[in-house]
Amino acid sequence: MVRRAEVAQPGGNQVPYVGVGPGGHSVGPHPDKISCGSSPVLRGYAVARVQNCYGLGPSDADNRLIQQVSADLQEVTDGIPCETGCQKTIAEIWRGWECKQDGPWVARAMVQWKIECNKP
Repeated sequence: MVRRAEVAQPGGNQVPYVGVGPGGHSVGPHPDKISCGSSPVLRGYAVARVQNCYGLGPSDADNRLIQQVSADLQEVTDGIPCETGCQKTIAEIWRGWECKQDGPWVARAMVQWKIECNKP
C-alpha cells in the first residue's frame, strides 16, 4: 500500500540552481562571492527514513525536514559574501516535501532560496 502526501508551493522551482545536500555540503560548485546585480538560486534537499508520516503531511509546511534543509541553506549562504559595496538579501522562493510508504517510509524535502546582491 502506498500512502503519499506531497506538497509544493505555487510558482514552482527555478533553474538553474546550485545544489546543497544534507549538512550544507554543496552538490556542484557554488560561487565564492556574488557580484552586484546577480541573484543565484540555491536548492537544498533532505531525505530521511521515518516511522510514519506524522508531522510531514500536506499542512505541515514547517516540518522537521524543511527546518533541516533551511538550516543547511543558511549555513551555505552565510559563507557566500556579496562583492564589496553590495547588500545581500535572501528570500525563500519555493519549498516542497513528500512522505510515502513504498517499502520503508521515506520523507523528502526541498527548499530553494534566492540570494540577491544589489547596491544599497
